[in-house]
Amino acid sequence: TWPHPHANCCRLWSFDEWKQYLDWCRRRRLNVVLLFHDDGGYSWGDAVFDAFPQIPKNDDTLARFVTDPTWRTELNKQIIDYARESGLKIAYNLFYSQVPEFVADYYPDLEVHPLRMRNVGIKFTQPECKELMRQFWGAILDTYGIDDSHIYIACSYKHELPLPDYVDSRNAPTLEMID
Repeated sequence: TWPHPHANCCRLWSFDEWKQYLDWCRRRRLNVVLLFHDDGGYSWGDAVFDAFPQIPKNDDTLARFVTDPTWRTELNKQIIDYARESGLKIAYNLFYSQVPEFVADYYPDLEVHPLRMRNVGIKFTQPECKELMRQFWGAILDTYGIDDSHIYIACSYKHELPLPDYVDSRNAPTLEMID
């Protein structure tokens, strides 16, 4: 049901496959695991529902995910715990203004533009954007935890799709959000 060609990558791995990958990273002396690049909120599991409680977890919203978000949340916790126990740092890869496309259905006044992987970008000049990102990123961090070894990667680069005229760069709003 996922109409994107990248669906055969790590977002469908079992814990055993993740464990093999994390063990490989450790053996190769890699020390950072990047979670989760390029698919916006879907790989963060239930975090989108935790961040936005007005969005129901129903057949329509669940159909947008590659895997069940509750299962994904539990898998992510296993991945992160195992990585930390193995001495690997976790890099939270967060995209400013990016949310799963169905979030916009519950915020009809938001101006959004399409992004890849069934996501949308909220117009960053809207005051709501900053608060929605705080809610979403906060739910991610609350769900999976932070420790002394975590790293944030807040992405602000242009996506492959042309962005609207009002977006010259996401650098300024991303830096503003982090402050």
